[in-house]
Amino acid sequence: MSGFRLFCCLFFLVPILWGACLNAATAGDIEIEVLASFTHDEDAYTQGLLLYDGFLYESTGINGKSTLRRVVPTTGEVVKKIDLDETYFAEGLARVENELYQLTWKSGVAIIYDIETFEEKRQYTYDGEGWGLCYDGTQLVMSDGSSQLDFRDPVTFDILSSVQVTLDGEPQTNLNELECVGDVVLANVWPRDIIVRIDKATGNINGVIDASGLLSYGQRLPEGVLNGIAYRPEKDTYYLTGKNWPKLFEVKLIEDSDTETDTGSDIDTDSDVDTDSDTDMDSDTDSDTDGENIEDDSESCGCHTVGFSKSDLWRFSALI
Repeated sequence: MSGFRLFCCLFFLVPILWGACLNAATAGDIEIEVLASFTHDEDAYTQGLLLYDGFLYESTGINGKSTLRRVVPTTGEVVKKIDLDETYFAEGLARVENELYQLTWKSGVAIIYDIETFEEKRQYTYDGEGWGLCYDGTQLVMSDGSSQLDFRDPVTFDILSSVQVTLDGEPQTNLNELECVGDVVLANVWPRDIIVRIDKATGNINGVIDASGLLSYGQRLPEGVLNGIAYRPEKDTYYLTGKNWPKLFEVKLIEDSDTETDTGSDIDTDSDVDTDSDTDMDSDTDSDTDGENIEDDSESCGCHTVGFSKSDLWRFSALI
């Protein structure tokens, strides 16, 4: 690399890194407490994740490697899997009653399966890209990598309404994997190790979760960013993982006010996880799973998450 190109790279990169450090230091108002960690398939390029009836359902991407899976959370065992056609790059995943809806990235196709057999039942088409998907009990919520969330009819897949997602009045783009929880939507933000909590009625982000300490960069591939949220309502906890991550984490969200008022009476913070079966329509649930010991091998720093957009990466790559 010439001296001029090196100067250009530094001139472009340093402000981004500095801004990312500032954002990480000022925006992360929700902390996470790791309750347990479990094995996760490192070959799984996680694009969608949900919990239902004791199993994780996972959509994995990459053309020629895309799959739909049923996984035991506490062991990582894949008990059922189908491979998608190599033309499809699988993306977000949602459950509507006894069906699974799986998005594709650039094919403009949503594939609907029977949740038990994984038999394909029908397809819907849509314009633009498919990124994240979740179901709030009434509508499907879909992201396309922009700052917009679309609310879709699960019967027709038509767009019913849309909302712009903003943080302090500024658009928040790159919304990726989604999880619907009550009146909010949790969204991974590509390619950062953060999750934003969105008021689905207004689009306002009312919380930012810094998950940069879960898995060190030494434990992941370069593209291995956080991407996978599954809510566990009976414990009010979440399963989190990422693309090609070797681990799945069960975590509790700790808000600023919780540090003074929360007694932890609803959450078992030891390594054993006991659950009761619950098939509430508004969320994905699990049952009868046993936890493992927490393995604390993560690293974190104030500027661990770097807020590159895809256009940032393109411009940076053009310099080198």
